[in-house]
Amino acid sequence: MSACMPGIYRARYGSASAAGGGFEDRSTGRPGPRWKSLQPSLTRMIAGDHMAQHRHRETTRRDWVRTTAFVAVFVAAIIIAAIFLLPAYWYIWITLAAAGLFLLVQWHAKNFAYRCPRCGHEFEISTFTDLTSPHWPSKSGGWKRLECPRCHETVKAAVTKK
Repeated sequence: MSACMPGIYRARYGSASAAGGGFEDRSTGRPGPRWKSLQPSLTRMIAGDHMAQHRHRETTRRDWVRTTAFVAVFVAAIIIAAIFLLPAYWYIWITLAAAGLFLLVQWHAKNFAYRCPRCGHEFEISTFTDLTSPHWPSKSGGWKRLECPRCHETVKAAVTKK
């Protein structure tokens, strides 16, 4: 069976084993039932995940300038509001600062996604996760420490634009 099996098929699903007519399990290297080796890829195909491998693009300088501009406007608005509101109406200032921060993080979560460096899976995160997870800019764009939903590894996921 492996002689007539195309190379791409063999690379993706493993080679045919002599015992049991199944396929070789990549994690153990032992023969396994045919349906077990096909199950993850069939599940991904049904979910439409096989087409969504690289649906986002890399972040560009323009994306970084735009994000920096939004943050700068937010900080300037908070400083100006603090000058006028903080002495007498501090509770209004805290409410405005929290609402502005929520809107900024919500905009970021809506416009950016992340790519796992281990398996290449691209995924989106919630506004709360975007706010609370550690992140840092880098020469290659930026990263955020997240758990990949596919490989379940905690990695420095790369920022991508939706």
